[in-house]
Amino acid sequence: MGARSRKRRRGTSEAASPAEAMSRGYARGRERDEAIRRSLEPLSPGERPRAVTVAAIVALCFAIANVVAALAGADLSSQDKNPATVTVVTTAILLIAATGMWLAKYWAVLGFQIILALQIIAGSLALIRVEKWWIAIGLTVLIGLLGWLFWKLVRAMARLQMPDPARQRPDRRQRDVLSSRLASTESTWKTLHEHGVQDDAELPMEFVFVAPGEEQATALAAFLEEVTDYGVRVDSHDGWTVTGETSPMVVSRPMLKRWVRWMVAIGFEHGCELHGWGAEATRA
Repeated sequence: MGARSRKRRRGTSEAASPAEAMSRGYARGRERDEAIRRSLEPLSPGERPRAVTVAAIVALCFAIANVVAALAGADLSSQDKNPATVTVVTTAILLIAATGMWLAKYWAVLGFQIILALQIIAGSLALIRVEKWWIAIGLTVLIGLLGWLFWKLVRAMARLQMPDPARQRPDRRQRDVLSSRLASTESTWKTLHEHGVQDDAELPMEFVFVAPGEEQATALAAFLEEVTDYGVRVDSHDGWTVTGETSPMVVSRPMLKRWVRWMVAIGFEHGCELHGWGAEATRA
């Protein structure tokens, strides 16, 4: 993409007011959130994140261990509750969670995260009172594994919340534009590589949208300014366009494809089309 004019941040000799500093902080936070969303791969129809599969198996193991402990005579109840009732209720909850996660249900993952958090807290409290070193090591390993699974489920939950691409049903024009932009992304990435840009380099991306009129161009620019900290400009010369530049972001082929998919989608949501994007290899 050739050189294009774009909005530049104006310097000022005065210190930013607290409101301005807070606004910039919110903008950076939105950009980080958007970068995280761009890094997530939408689930394919019937796909289940690996962490959710592991969690479903863990929940099933917990349920089996619950029943085995009850049959072995372990008292899982408090003094005023029936052991059988406690076993049935907790086992049923675990089985429901395991089934829901196997079906990739968001509510099931959220519920199992609560169970994991309670298990981590209980294990930590037990670790304080333990007397044998080998039990302490076992509890420490268990707490670490449960914490790791809890963290992995956070990202899996974000993917489960992403819109189902199959339900969005983009029209033929959008599919054609997306296919064309993804193809050009491959060639642009190859050119960047030839000029020394490697994976995980940080580059600002320039982009151009074409709009049918002022209303669509203004709406798209307002949206981009709201959810990102991109420099954005609306231009009516030779047709309405929305041009701009992202802040420096880590680039790779998968990330660029996700970013292009997002840019095409938001363009069509506002009645515009992503005309192209580019970057200067000398700025890597």
